[in-house]
Amino acid sequence: MKTTFSQPRGGPFIGSLFAALVLLAAPAGAQSSPPPSPQPLSLRGFFRAYDFTRQNASKGIGGAGKVNQQSVELGLGAHGDYRFGNTPFSVGASYLVAAPTDGCTSPISHLSPPCGKLKAPALNPDDSLPGFGLNALYEAYVQYKHPRLYVELGDQVAADAGSLNAQAPATLLIRGSGKVDEIAVVSGDHVIARGTPAYEETTVH
Repeated sequence: MKTTFSQPRGGPFIGSLFAALVLLAAPAGAQSSPPPSPQPLSLRGFFRAYDFTRQNASKGIGGAGKVNQQSVELGLGAHGDYRFGNTPFSVGASYLVAAPTDGCTSPISHLSPPCGKLKAPALNPDDSLPGFGLNALYEAYVQYKHPRLYVELGDQVAADAGSLNAQAPATLLIRGSGKVDEIAVVSGDHVIARGTPAYEETTVH
């Protein structure tokens, strides 16, 4: 006895289509590993240098007998942020150190020779841009960053309060060191409310 089986047309195509559907339906985690967690600590910094001069001894503008000024300074700044796990809380700080090339690091030293009060043709320092040394922790804050709310407490540099988080419906900005100097509520690029708290000195007996 001879038995014959017939193969339906399009069999290989249907099988391939079924296999593709199974792969597409599989969980994404089975195809690729999850992305790595972001590093909790991020660092950045900058280097600055300037040569600031002031021409005082020009006879045509009444500068006869005056002394020209110059300040050359090099500086290095560093900023760090640390995020606490997968929480919306983080802390940040910025530090700056700078030194003049003439070795006169103290502002008081600019008031007398050999750093200041010199006579021509020597050059006196110019402190329009600091010609003395700087050593400052100029930012230190705690941050809460959420898609619906953004809050910073502490000292931070913000050139424009409205640019802190343009995507958030509202931003609460609190600035000050020790006492709060300013409280602002910002929506997009518009400051909705801004005020300065009033403090009353009290004496405890």
